[in-house]
Amino acid sequence: MFDYLEGRLATKAPTHIVLDVNGVGYEVHIPLSSYDRLGKVNDSVRILTYLHVRENLQQLYGFMTEKERGFFRLLLTVSGVGTRMALAILSGSSHSEIKRAIRKGDAGFLKTIPGIGKKLAARIVVELKEKVGDEEEWLSKSGRHHKKEELLWHDCIQALISLGYRQSVARGALHKALSQNSASLTVEELIKESLKYVSQK
Repeated sequence: MFDYLEGRLATKAPTHIVLDVNGVGYEVHIPLSSYDRLGKVNDSVRILTYLHVRENLQQLYGFMTEKERGFFRLLLTVSGVGTRMALAILSGSSHSEIKRAIRKGDAGFLKTIPGIGKKLAARIVVELKEKVGDEEEWLSKSGRHHKKEELLWHDCIQALISLGYRQSVARGALHKALSQNSASLTVEELIKESLKYVSQK
């Protein structure tokens, strides 16, 4: 329903903000990682949002980057992880460090985050190990450091995962598609090219 909100930062706290959008104050819950990127009170702010609806309650969650919001949504797919726990996880460490721990199967790292016990840490690793993107690692190894290429990789991987492919399969197909196409491709074109290699599996 809401993709982002842009307005004046009326109040600011480590766990939430109030954003004044044309005279309407929106309470938005945020992780510490987004709080650190906010400006000062009365500054103009644009924040990405996620609307959580349950029974008679509607709550807005905000993020300063698409990667944070995407990882928040991914965390919510884990059994036993609700919005409060997902925020706590994002507040406990950077999303890149958490994703790296998940890829390595390091449940011990997750247990250092307040609120996460042994069972939940193990469940997060099991359920997300093949879903978390590893675009940072791939970009570093391939020398692709431009923001445009980073966003392209991220968007394509997330699209393939949303279509039901495992992260490792999506990564391999995308890598082949990129290596076979020297011309600049749009996200849509690159996804179509990647699907050709997925079908060959």
